[in-house]
Amino acid sequence: MACSRTPIVRQRKENTILPMASRLVHEVHSLVAFGLPYTHVHAKKDAFSQRAPGIRHRRVRHRKYRVFGCTWDFGDPFPAHENHRIEKIARWKGDVRAEEYMVSNAHDLDDRCWDREDIPRTERGAVRRYWESLCVWLVLNPNVLKSWAGVDVVAGRIHRVIDDVEVWEDDPTLRPAYAALYDRVSLLVRRNRSLREALVEYGGFDVAALSNIACTGRRGGLHYMTPFDKLLKVTELVS
Repeated sequence: MACSRTPIVRQRKENTILPMASRLVHEVHSLVAFGLPYTHVHAKKDAFSQRAPGIRHRRVRHRKYRVFGCTWDFGDPFPAHENHRIEKIARWKGDVRAEEYMVSNAHDLDDRCWDREDIPRTERGAVRRYWESLCVWLVLNPNVLKSWAGVDVVAGRIHRVIDDVEVWEDDPTLRPAYAALYDRVSLLVRRNRSLREALVEYGGFDVAALSNIACTGRRGGLHYMTPFDKLLKVTELVS
């Protein structure tokens, strides 16, 4: 018997709670799990949202999301058949394409987690805001990214295990990718008061540190510093 796919419910316009995980959330999760934000993968996944805003865009390029409860669930989020497919992609198209496929599947898993159908609707907004503020907090704490996630955004190195040997592998794309992510976070902190309040309450930041972070946009800020220079300066301010 064929498995019926989960119906897509239209989001009410008056609902101000974040109905979808933002691109920032997806990219930070990829940064932690894979060592890079994979901006191009997430942009392609959610490109249809420009034509169909809200959760309706998940009808396109979100196959794993739509078969939730049929071929996978939270108890077995990455079943064996997906691992076999990853191995085939790696053999046929290379390791980079295989990792992009994993990033794409992780994107759909994030979306399902973001739905939080396991808790009442009245509580989902607070949980989602906390989740987003945690992602912002990680971007603003490169030392944590290095020690916990194995991603050294300052030196541009990713901790990997190759042939059972732990190495710090140089990746020239990491620093500019992280700098762009940091720039977006600076803008978000400047514009979102509830996010600033969450960072103060849960993230251990003080108002002065957040004010310095909020002034690091490309227009003005710390004497028109490059994103990477701003990263180093703000790291010094909040450490």
